[in-house]
Amino acid sequence: MSVDDKSPEPAIRSGEDYNTIFDDQAYLKAYHDGVEGHPDEPEFMPFVINTLHTIFNSGLIKGSRLLDIGSGPCIHNVISASKWFDEITFTDFADVNRRALKKWWQNDDGAWNWEPFFKYVANLEGNADNWEEDQKAFRKKIKDVLHCDINKMNPIYPNQSDHFDAVTSSLCIEASCADVHAYEQAIKNVVSLLKAKGHLVLVGVLGESYYDVGGERFFCLPLTKDEVTRALEKAGLENIAWYPYDTKSADTVSDFAGCFIATATKKEDV
Repeated sequence: MSVDDKSPEPAIRSGEDYNTIFDDQAYLKAYHDGVEGHPDEPEFMPFVINTLHTIFNSGLIKGSRLLDIGSGPCIHNVISASKWFDEITFTDFADVNRRALKKWWQNDDGAWNWEPFFKYVANLEGNADNWEEDQKAFRKKIKDVLHCDINKMNPIYPNQSDHFDAVTSSLCIEASCADVHAYEQAIKNVVSLLKAKGHLVLVGVLGESYYDVGGERFFCLPLTKDEVTRALEKAGLENIAWYPYDTKSADTVSDFAGCFIATATKKEDV
């Protein structure tokens, strides 16, 4: 095969492409069709759900109000957290993702089915038969679904809010920042929404440059553990705990070198 015969590299999507071409249903079908996750990333989703269960089941991260930043069309990352908070606010940059979140919140026809995730978490908690009650309670705790842009000093502008007891975010920040400096600033912006001594719970990937959705390739900022840790410290966080997942992806729908969940506490003087 000559050089000219090679297939062209797909365009890398980012930014406003999430409002024009991102396919929320293709994303959900590819990566969230069950707790097993994508077949080419078979251990990643169980790692996330199990580790979040361990983190929140400790009872050390709790409070009145929880904010999920860059939720995408997904609610599963805060199922374990929901037992420990009175209200939950979801956010996302893309209109299509906010519509998907609201559709599930309102229990509309055609909303994504998150029942397998509620069943899985209920089983982890030793209450497998209570998943329906858990799902109903979860819906009642949702306060709002807001627009967010983590590259703004107030990521939920124009909304104003009291500070939150905890902020969670999964696979959002590295997909929204062009370089490490922007990543550090975005972490600071997100942390500004936290109360003093409030908690950040961050799910992320290391070394990833892309992920695929519905035939489109989306940008991701390749990061190292040191770069993530330094960003957390620069944002005024302490007591950083690191939960690693060191298995590489198959480089078919993404190319991460590893994944992690990090927890940290906002210093009182920030």
